Amino acid sequence: MTEWVPRFDYPSDDGWLFMDVHLPDAAERIGQQIADRGGRRNKRFGKAVIEQLKAEWIGALELQIEPIVVYAPRVPRELPPECPASIRVERFEPDYERSIEGSWEG
Repeated sequence: MTEWVPRFDYPSDDGWLFMDVHLPDAAERIGQQIADRGGRRNKRFGKAVIEQLKAEWIGALELQIEPIVVYAPRVPRELPPECPASIRVERFEPDYERSIEGSWEG
């Protein structure tokens, strides 16, 4: 049987970053991606979002929610939250069995 992996398209070039909830350092990776944009402001921004994203990561693990995409704007906000948006997509479990072979029959 085919295993379906939840994914969706998102505008990855406009501040949206994918958070892999299966990685124990997912929040740190996002923080590093922000810091890698360059400049002192982005380095501070990258450090500042880690705690907020750790909370998002813990919640996603507890609820088994994936995937998660975080919006980290190119220009950091002056007030919290540093990452003003995150999109969570819950896994959809169909009540019937699907396979690639079954799709060809249909």
